[in-house]
Amino acid sequence: MSTTELKDKIINSLQKIEDNSLLTDVYNLLNKSEKNNIKYFVSDIEKEHLEEALKDIEDGKTYSDIDAKEIMKEWLKK
Repeated sequence: MSTTELKDKIINSLQKIEDNSLLTDVYNLLNKSEKNNIKYFVSDIEKEHLEEALKDIEDGKTYSDIDAKEIMKEWLKK
């Protein structure tokens, strides 16, 4: 199926939808790509923390998901 055919099928399907909630979800999904183009600016301290985190990853200072959850459980008990 060509790109043009696919677009036509999608448009035809959308025109038949009456569910506002579903249309809103489709709209949000389609606009998600625009949101991905947003540029974020970070402060110097945030950059420093990011660099430290990347260094920790390079040095193997990481936890598995299971270990991290256990550490958080213990930390939250305090």
